[in-house]
Amino acid sequence: MAAKYAIQISMEAPIWAGMALESSLFGLLFSTDDVAEGVAAFFEKRKPRFKGR
Repeated sequence: MAAKYAIQISMEAPIWAGMALESSLFGLLFSTDDVAEGVAAFFEKRKPRFKGR
């Protein structure tokens, strides 16, 4: 959902604004509990148990 939003906004905004939005969203999403679970599951070779957080 965040990717679609970034693409839609970036189509009508200057390149620097689109890149700033992408950077902000990446930072926001990469700090979630689900990212940590996904990385841990990958290294432990198991299916992730995402909680939507």
